[in-house]
Amino acid sequence: MSKLVVYLDQNFASNLAKSANLDYWKDPDKDLYCRMLDVLEKKTREDKLICPTSDFHRQESEQSSRIKSVF
Repeated sequence: MSKLVVYLDQNFASNLAKSANLDYWKDPDKDLYCRMLDVLEKKTREDKLICPTSDFHRQESEQSSRIKSVF
């Protein structure tokens, strides 16, 4: 079975995480990010796509005290 591979850039991944975890995040596109996250999670569960992680993105996120406090 072939799968779609989706690579998310750091800013996009960060916005998905903020939309799901920060009630006070007031981005005008927050609802769009929430819907996109729902689709990505659903298709991943259905084994139709994968979103590989990146050591670079993980390390970059760990440098932010703002991100550390959320997770």
